[in-house]
Amino acid sequence: MVKKFLRDNPIHKKIVPYLDYFFLLRPTLYFAVWVMVVLGMATAKMSMVKHPLWISNYDFSTFLVFLGITLICSGTFIINQIVDQASDEKNKKLFLIGQLIDVKDAQRFSHIISGLGLFFIMIGNWTLAPFGVFIYLIWGVMYNKPPFELKKHPIFGILTNTVIGIILFLMGWIQVAGS
Repeated sequence: MVKKFLRDNPIHKKIVPYLDYFFLLRPTLYFAVWVMVVLGMATAKMSMVKHPLWISNYDFSTFLVFLGITLICSGTFIINQIVDQASDEKNKKLFLIGQLIDVKDAQRFSHIISGLGLFFIMIGNWTLAPFGVFIYLIWGVMYNKPPFELKKHPIFGILTNTVIGIILFLMGWIQVAGS
C-alpha cells in the first residue's frame, strides 16, 4: 500500500529530491557520533556526582550542541562522498552524488550545513566551537582531500577516527562539566 502510494502519487516527485538530500547526510552514522558525545557527558557527570547517574534535566544548549555536531559531521560525510564518487561508481554504491545530486550542489550543501553546525555549537556552548572546527578540518579536509588523504593510509585512517572519537568525547565532557 505504501509502495503503491509512493510510486503512483504525484506528490512523490516533489518529496523524493528532499529525501535524497536527507540520505546524503548519512543519518545512520549519527549513532556512532552521538554515542561518543553521550559517553563524554555521562563520564563527566559520574566524576562530578557521587550517586547513581540520572541525567533527567533538559538543557536547550545541549540540544544546540548536538545539532551542531550532527550538522558538522554530516558536512564531512558529504565531503567524503564527493571524494569517493569515482570509487563508489566502480563498486556500484551510493549513487546520490553525480546522478541524483549535482556535485556543486552537494559541495554547497556541505558548506551550508557545516557553517550552520558551527553556528549552533557557538550558540549552545561557545567553548566547543574550536572542537567543531577541528572535526571539520580533520575529518572533512585532512581525511579526504589532497595532500593529506589520510583515509588512503590504514594507520592514519584509524588514527584519524580515533582522534575524532576523542574530540567528540571531550565535547560531551565539556558540555556537562562546563555548565
